[in-house]
Amino acid sequence: MRKPIMLLAAVLAMAVLSGGLSACADTRALPCVTSDMCRPDGWAEKAAEPNGFMTDLAASFPAHDGDVFPEYYCAGNRPDAGSALETILSRGVLRVGTAGDYLPMSFLDPETGAYVGFDAELAEDLAAALGVELEYVETSWPTLMEDTLAGKFDLAICGITITDARKEKALMSVGYLGNGKTVLCRVEDAEKYTSLEAINRPEVRVMENPGGLNEKFARENLPDATLIIHDVNQEIPGLVASGEADVMITETMEAGYYVGQDDRLAAPLILEPFTHGELGVLMPRGSEDLLEYVNGFIGDEEASGRLSELAEAYIYRYIDREGDALEPAA
Repeated sequence: MRKPIMLLAAVLAMAVLSGGLSACADTRALPCVTSDMCRPDGWAEKAAEPNGFMTDLAASFPAHDGDVFPEYYCAGNRPDAGSALETILSRGVLRVGTAGDYLPMSFLDPETGAYVGFDAELAEDLAAALGVELEYVETSWPTLMEDTLAGKFDLAICGITITDARKEKALMSVGYLGNGKTVLCRVEDAEKYTSLEAINRPEVRVMENPGGLNEKFARENLPDATLIIHDVNQEIPGLVASGEADVMITETMEAGYYVGQDDRLAAPLILEPFTHGELGVLMPRGSEDLLEYVNGFIGDEEASGRLSELAEAYIYRYIDREGDALEPAA
């Protein structure tokens, strides 16, 4: 597990060294790099008490390695009893919902039984930052919102686009990766399918998985095309490549990944997608303290370069950003 590098901690360290700060000034539940930076006054005395601060902390936060504590604890506080964050810390497990069918974001490898991808590593980072174990909970695109609102998991990270419709029903974090709807097709058709008008024809077979925004986009923008619904999302690129369908409307990151995996495929509009949006973390209302933590965590991952590292590893290395994006990057 990777321990996040906190930009905030560097600022706090400078303040402590200059004598201007004796405890963490910001009480968001962000992890401190070292407890010395934000131990409250009287910490040593409390730690020595048989049932004091450290005994209480160890009982509710046993998974944290080394000397790293969340600022709630560093400030001598804990999240509100019964809050989403307190529930996770007390349980010692972060439950993450995922459809497990979305390469290169969050995919359940049938051979290893492990989740892999950009979002899988991001979820691991988040659990490590919280100092808890990671547990995946299976969901699906048609039931994603229902499962979120039912509390089947603490949050969902699986390539979820931030939309107003989702924000009306649930909470969504700040964005951590830009995305957009684009075209995945066969190489020989790359010059043909460069606009919605060119795709929106009865003879063009568009294949999508059910229940997600890809199907919604296709139904709203390609009413005259022949829409084919296929249950297994990760099989669709191969079916396009083999001629069972002509086009898949998908996100830029998925299109780029599959172009890199199959030289029969092209993504002619990957640098000019039809839409522009961002991926975010989804969680039920009532999880405002967890949302605040996750937003801070995402900011840290961005500041440390971790998000760029993941994007390069799982997405951009497959895309020739200097050329026409039709061929896998060298």
